[in-house]
Amino acid sequence: MKRLAHSSPSVAVLIAAGFFATPAALAETWSDNTGKFQVEADFVDIDGTSVILRKANGATLTVPLTRLSAESRALAEKLDQPVPVTPSPLPNAELTLKTPVAPSVAPMPAFPDDASLQATFEFCRSQ
Repeated sequence: MKRLAHSSPSVAVLIAAGFFATPAALAETWSDNTGKFQVEADFVDIDGTSVILRKANGATLTVPLTRLSAESRALAEKLDQPVPVTPSPLPNAELTLKTPVAPSVAPMPAFPDDASLQATFEFCRSQ
C-alpha cells in the first residue's frame, strides 16, 4: 500500500498565518498642501485642529489640518463622521444604554459573639 506524503511544514505555516492575520488596513494616501509630501496611513481621529494618522509600522503622525491638501482634509472630515446607529431588528426596542443601578441590600445582622460552634454554624447557614 502506498502512503500519501504529508504536507510540507511551509503549507501548515501559511494556513496558520491565515487564521491569525489581521484584516487588511484601509490605508489612504495623505498629502500636504504643497503636494511635496505624501504618506500612506490609516485615519485614527481628528483631535481639535489636527488629524491623527497611523502608518503601517504603527507610528502615529499628528498633522495640522491646515497643512493637508484640500482632498486630504475632505477625506479626514468624511472619515471623522460618527457611525450611524442601525435600527434594532426588535420592535419597540430601546437604543439607549442605561446605567445599571445596584439593588438595595439590607444590612447583615451582627455576627454572634461567644456562640457555640453549632450556633455559629446555624447563623452562617441562615445567611
